Amino acid sequence: MEKSRKEFLTAIEKKISSAENLLKKPQSLKKDLAEIQSILEAEWPNIFASLNDAPLSDTEKHTLKSLMNRLDLLEKKVSGKLTFFDDFQKYIQVSLEK
Repeated sequence: MEKSRKEFLTAIEKKISSAENLLKKPQSLKKDLAEIQSILEAEWPNIFASLNDAPLSDTEKHTLKSLMNRLDLLEKKVSGKLTFFDDFQKYIQVSLEK
């Protein structure tokens, strides 16, 4: 796994874990979700662009799928209150197919 991808996946995993623990603290949850969105917007385009030269490994695909599932579950838990994941999940799904 490339270093930048591993750092990206680790950062997203930590933020998702934090957000999962903040479901009863809306302001803190909103902050963590904004940080997840910021990381995704800042880092994912570079990773996506690198996929032609270095496709995702099986481990990276598995990790991304797991993170997407956790994001989906998190989104369901917060209902329609704080939803920004749909479009980004589609964006990541495209990369899983490369």
